[in-house]
Amino acid sequence: MLGGPGSWSLRLASSVSARHAVVATAAAAVGSVAYVRTWHPKTIPLKDPSKQNLVLDRPLMEAMCGAIGEVAQICVMYPLETIKVRCQSDGIAAATVLQQLLAKGAPSAARVLYAGFLSAALSSILVGSVHYASFCISKRMALQAAGSNGSSSDANLLAATVGALATALVESPVEMFRHQAQAGVGNGNFLSEMVTSMQKHGPGALYWGFVPFLIESFPYDITELGTYSQLHDMREEALRKSSPGSKWMAQVPEQAWDIGIGAAAGVASVLVSMPFDVIKTYMQTHCAEAAAAGAGGQLAAFFATGSRMVAAGGPGALFVGLVPRLVQQVPSTTICWWAIEQARDMLEPYTKP
Repeated sequence: MLGGPGSWSLRLASSVSARHAVVATAAAAVGSVAYVRTWHPKTIPLKDPSKQNLVLDRPLMEAMCGAIGEVAQICVMYPLETIKVRCQSDGIAAATVLQQLLAKGAPSAARVLYAGFLSAALSSILVGSVHYASFCISKRMALQAAGSNGSSSDANLLAATVGALATALVESPVEMFRHQAQAGVGNGNFLSEMVTSMQKHGPGALYWGFVPFLIESFPYDITELGTYSQLHDMREEALRKSSPGSKWMAQVPEQAWDIGIGAAAGVASVLVSMPFDVIKTYMQTHCAEAAAAGAGGQLAAFFATGSRMVAAGGPGALFVGLVPRLVQQVPSTTICWWAIEQARDMLEPYTKP
């Protein structure tokens, strides 16, 4: 039961809330870049990897960077994701979620906000490694195959597609059980829930709801990876060719570019994937029978669920939780990419060419 129009009338996707979300996230991004502009540019010592005690293969280095970035954003932004999940699970506003949590007292609210956190932090190592390494490896292969006539835009699109698919295979089980923990379903330790579910229903239980997850994650990951890589390449190309804007671009610290581009990737990916995320989260926390169906059944259930949500609350029902998702996801993406770039700068001198 999705709930009547009264429950969805509290939806957070009203035009005013949406404008507030965009203004808030844009202000945060601009403020971060303005602050980081005061930093000194990075200086990376040049070392010969062959003469170092620690020598890393490039794919391993990229996997390590991805893991560091994913763990960093999970550690900082986890409570906001919990609020977003509860908004979408119950069809209520973020303010209502906070009121309900605080009414139980601060210690109880903290336990709810961090439900499943340890399991999420551990599993994010695998998710982050696959996410970034699969993108980097496939982009290198695409550029090598295309040769001198290859387009970086085409390589970015292909690599983003491969990265999105690879990430979905490892992240789908993790996210489903994590969202159940954040929504108050289960015992809070979602890794043990995953083991129990496999024992009862076999390995396929980890991929209940995979189709809804893929429908949401595919546009999100492609937009995130593609936006970040394309903006990064455009900046590097402008600096190499000494374009009219290259002088002032060179004066901006590299950390500022990492943060600004990461924020832009976060905003773009959230706005593109928001309706899919709302339906997917609702199915993960309410529609266990539909999620357990085959691919065709899951696909039909996904669009049927979205149709019922729109019928009950209008198109805005597909944007419930937009504010907390923007407030959570934009800084999260920014932190992730900033951490990835910092880790890459530290590990690059010890990496084989």
